[in-house]
Amino acid sequence: MSNPFKESFENAQQAAIKNPTTFKVPDLDELKKAVQIDDMIKVCHTSERFWVQVLDIKDSKILGAVANVLIYSPLQLDEEVIIEYENIYQHMVYDDDDDEVFVNTEEDNIQFVHVTCGVLKNDYN
Repeated sequence: MSNPFKESFENAQQAAIKNPTTFKVPDLDELKKAVQIDDMIKVCHTSERFWVQVLDIKDSKILGAVANVLIYSPLQLDEEVIIEYENIYQHMVYDDDDDEVFVNTEEDNIQFVHVTCGVLKNDYN
């Protein structure tokens, strides 16, 4: 998988190391075990954070589709991108049966959020 935007995705792990008291990200080893196809991951490209839906995983590369309309980034809604685990700020799993979203923001801190509407993607475009 090649990625023309690879250099532009921020390394979330490094950002957390630089700001340990104010910036938390999921543990890298936990992410490698937890992220699955159809999950949502938050990344940052050109200073803009957004969600990506996981389409495929091969080795240390994640193929995903941009799930937000972006303002500053040249990436488009539904555009496919390749992400590395180090680029992940948050990991979210949506359980359609229970209308719950499980967000992994840092190791041992899983948040359970009740969703009143099952829309995770902006379909207005």
